[in-house]
Amino acid sequence: MKIGIDVDNVINNLTECVIGVYNEDTGSDLKLTDIVDYDMTLFVKPELRKNFYQYFGDDRVWERLQIKDGAADCIENLAKTNEIYFVTSTHPENVYRKAKWLSEHIRGVDIDERLIICHDKPLLNGLDIMFDDYEPNLRGNYIGVLMNYAWNQAPATGYHRVNDWKEFQTTMNKLMPAIDKIRASLREAEEMIYI
Repeated sequence: MKIGIDVDNVINNLTECVIGVYNEDTGSDLKLTDIVDYDMTLFVKPELRKNFYQYFGDDRVWERLQIKDGAADCIENLAKTNEIYFVTSTHPENVYRKAKWLSEHIRGVDIDERLIICHDKPLLNGLDIMFDDYEPNLRGNYIGVLMNYAWNQAPATGYHRVNDWKEFQTTMNKLMPAIDKIRASLREAEEMIYI
């Protein structure tokens, strides 16, 4: 099975780190739960909106970046029997840093072969499952799993919502046998067609 996993805010705590540095620089008291839209610039001081995304490359943010509880173990276990791909939308100048960070925190997956930089994730139709924090990224030809945040609360259907990696593993334990059954049925139908 091919599983795509977003990096920022799914494997790591990027937005939390960006908010921390932004608050230190501006004297603001912005909280993760205040970000109720994927466009973070809507919640920062108007005069800082134009250059706000520079924070995503700030050394202080990268120094604070942490892996989410349970992510490394879950990914390592899934990688034993599945193809894991890290799918991220990032600025070109951050690709090396992100690959290095993943290599330091994830075991069992060759990051050089499995890191995909893509701003339009629904194009990745070869995946069976996509785990992301941005609902539009789950509109591809795969099963979507959404990491729950304040910015993705708009009602929508067609994907599974989880709060953490423990819930993701539970969801995977339910989805994988169902996907295997569907594949077996499709193989049987193909065999009947070619008889």
